[in-house]
Amino acid sequence: MTLTPLQVKRVRQTYRKSPKYIREVFSTVPVVWEHNLPLAAFANALSFYEMAKILTFFIGVPRLHRTDIPLTEGVVFDERLNLPTFKRLFKAVYGVPIRSDLIKKAEKIETIEEKFHAGRLREADMPPTIINILEFAIGYSDFVYSIARFKPFGNIYQLKGIGKTLGRRTSRKILKELGFSVKPRKVYKAAFAWLVVRGEEAD
Repeated sequence: MTLTPLQVKRVRQTYRKSPKYIREVFSTVPVVWEHNLPLAAFANALSFYEMAKILTFFIGVPRLHRTDIPLTEGVVFDERLNLPTFKRLFKAVYGVPIRSDLIKKAEKIETIEEKFHAGRLREADMPPTIINILEFAIGYSDFVYSIARFKPFGNIYQLKGIGKTLGRRTSRKILKELGFSVKPRKVYKAAFAWLVVRGEEAD
């Protein structure tokens, strides 16, 4: 199946109407989309959606709970962030549930994502899902920013300025209390945290 001109146009319009920071995050999506490579564009958009779920906690937990940054990253990357787990952890970390309209969009996105991983994705599913991801990215970023002053559809440099963080032992306890699956004997390693300015550890 080849995409219709209308499908291409709708995705293009949604992208162009998005705020600048969203266009920067998703900058590779329209490039492959315009070359009539819908699967590549879809997979690209989906990867940014999944990364935003990770950044929600990788950045949000140290910001709000002062946990050790490399440890937090390792624990978050180890967590399977399906939608039920994501909703549960969000409420624990941020103190409020995710807005219902955002949950509805996320449910639609993840229903299609399941089809993608099961090899049952139809090309007709791709344009509306990319649009849903872009719209979710805008609404969700604004929602999180109103609580914690950062946007999950951004970059890890938003960790700068967090200041003093707690030690790893205390941080492990906090992460476990928040509901993360912290394995007792596992040594968690970070992939991104060395890129940011870390705060001093208290213990």
